[in-house]
Amino acid sequence: MPYCSQPSFSTGPAFFHRPRRHTWAGPSGEVRLGSSARRWCFLTVKQIPVAALDTEDSHYKTLGLPTEFPTPEEVRRAYLRLARECHPDKHRSGEDKAAAERRFKKVAEAYEVLSDKERSTSYRLQLHKNRMAKREEEAEVRYQAALQRRSTTSQNKGTAEEPTITLRARIASMTRRWSYAGDF
Repeated sequence: MPYCSQPSFSTGPAFFHRPRRHTWAGPSGEVRLGSSARRWCFLTVKQIPVAALDTEDSHYKTLGLPTEFPTPEEVRRAYLRLARECHPDKHRSGEDKAAAERRFKKVAEAYEVLSDKERSTSYRLQLHKNRMAKREEEAEVRYQAALQRRSTTSQNKGTAEEPTITLRARIASMTRRWSYAGDF
């Protein structure tokens, strides 16, 4: 099985994993990750909904597409509608024309990406990866906040000087205590 450093952007199935340390291409073209393979999630491009890719400046929002998977015809219709509305020649004043020109360029870029099947697929995968990275960052912030609350709580109780005892050590000491006391 060939080794690859990054997951490929294909329309076939893909395996995503948080650490993303080592990947290799499987027999049917899927991408698998070598480290801690128990925590992988099997996804295909078609299974990633647009709502999960919700970002402030996505091409889907630019074209005003629904949260369901847009068909090529829906992409085309949305582009034509927005191109008619935002075309710079329809606006006469300088500020309106400049804003319309910027908007028209964004709409044209979104259509260019979403109308091409390969580029649309890779764009969807990239948005999904960005969304997962954002979730991981948010989880890390929540985890650090919980640790901070825990340390301030222990300081308020006057136990800040006590060493942190792991759960395994606590269970071991309790087991020894019970076995010595003859409670079993």
